[in-house]
Amino acid sequence: MGRRGRLCCAGGRDGSVWRLTILSVREGVGQVDTGWLLDNITRQVGDGESTLFWIDHWLDGKPLCKVYVRLYELSEIKFESVANVFASGWGFNGEAWRWRRRLFAWEEDLLRECVARLTSDTLHVERSDRWIWSLHISNCYTVNSAYSYLTETYISQEHSNNNNFLWLKAVPLKVSIFAWRLFLSRIPTRDKLVQRHVILASDQNCVANCGLNEYRDHLFLN
Repeated sequence: MGRRGRLCCAGGRDGSVWRLTILSVREGVGQVDTGWLLDNITRQVGDGESTLFWIDHWLDGKPLCKVYVRLYELSEIKFESVANVFASGWGFNGEAWRWRRRLFAWEEDLLRECVARLTSDTLHVERSDRWIWSLHISNCYTVNSAYSYLTETYISQEHSNNNNFLWLKAVPLKVSIFAWRLFLSRIPTRDKLVQRHVILASDQNCVANCGLNEYRDHLFLN
């Protein structure tokens, strides 16, 4: 992303579809569920130039806008970089803090707590900020690591959701096992046999001779 990465939020909500999409992922909003992505990336701060102070996951693995919701709502610097907040002074009476109104006593206590966390952190001007991907040993994003995580999460959720009605004593065990394999897409339908190189791709037509390819949902639901 580099030094200019903060510009994707600095310009408000107007702009290209591509820029707004990046913004929605960064904030974890929109029609696409990006929570899993934000849970597995953190921001390693160097000079603080391209890291958003309130929004990015740079301090203790959580965005300050989620830890100090009240302060974020009152702040007038929602899209400021860490470097700029630090340069302005992020002490309790620092010039970096600009509020829509005067803080109440309990809100000042929140600010003191936030400042205490900030004073333990220092910037490293000799290096740039970078993203850390927790799902790979290299700390770099890979499609394979993301796919493996999503697949395992999906299977775990499906297993949890279906556990309540799959394993009923009134149902024969072999029926429960078949249903369990069906939900996990472990039935050897022809599309699976093609993936395992058991049959050729040209042989995956549905057994019902309907002219369509055979896969789990088509065979058992459609």
